[in-house]
Amino acid sequence: MLRADSALWQFASVPDARELQDLLRAAGIVVIADGLGGYVHNAALHVVAPDARLVRIRDLGEVDQVLHDAARATP
Repeated sequence: MLRADSALWQFASVPDARELQDLLRAAGIVVIADGLGGYVHNAALHVVAPDARLVRIRDLGEVDQVLHDAARATP
């Protein structure tokens, strides 16, 4: 469990493999398989606006900047 504050964070999951591949391709995300059916996580945070537009990709250590980006992207 991530214990993220749902007032600040939303996480998305796409169970359909084809839809997931389309989403990854559209967002320019490269996935590296881990050989165990999962993937290697790069610890990036993707800021997505309410209109589904990718605003910015930040490193995990840039949480304050992510919150700033998200606040600017929200109408």
